[in-house]
Amino acid sequence: MSRHLYRPTIEWRRIAQYAPVQVDGVGLNNEDGSHRQQVLFDCQAGTRVVVKRNLKSTDNSNAVALFLRDGRQIGYLTQNVAAWVAPLLESIGGAFDAEIWSLDRVPANDGRTQIGCTVALTQFESLVVERFSWALAFAAVVRLSAKTTKWTASQVASMMPSSVKRPAGLFGSAAASNEDGGVYGQASAALGLETADHR
Repeated sequence: MSRHLYRPTIEWRRIAQYAPVQVDGVGLNNEDGSHRQQVLFDCQAGTRVVVKRNLKSTDNSNAVALFLRDGRQIGYLTQNVAAWVAPLLESIGGAFDAEIWSLDRVPANDGRTQIGCTVALTQFESLVVERFSWALAFAAVVRLSAKTTKWTASQVASMMPSSVKRPAGLFGSAAASNEDGGVYGQASAALGLETADHR
């Protein structure tokens, strides 16, 4: 089939799924004033998490932040995990998806307990593939039909007698044929016949 009927599209392919990793910074406040403990309190296992590079961090050049889909941050990846995730996020065609794996009560720095969180990371890469396009196929059929119709009309017009192509009315065309040596007169002359005026 013609390659003109295929359209390049970008598809994401899952290439790796990693064991759950701990989330850092779950006891901090967000820039919008919300507390990450309250954000995690509203979550459950299986909640989707957005993985983003945090280029504003001054403590870790490879900082990778974790957000819910509504934009609320739940924390960061640990430094050792972010060290290999960050370059992949910055590469062309690299992406990560994540989901909350577990939520547990863990000791906080002040001796109290807080909600701890682990996330499962999934790595994706983008691929450019060519897929058959019904829209392009339909457009091609319309163009072909238009060309075929135009060609057929021109062929039919070229085979039609001039008297048919340029009608001047039923009686007017008959009179013109007799007076001007039209189709009837030309045929009679070719056969050696004489034409008579019956008016």
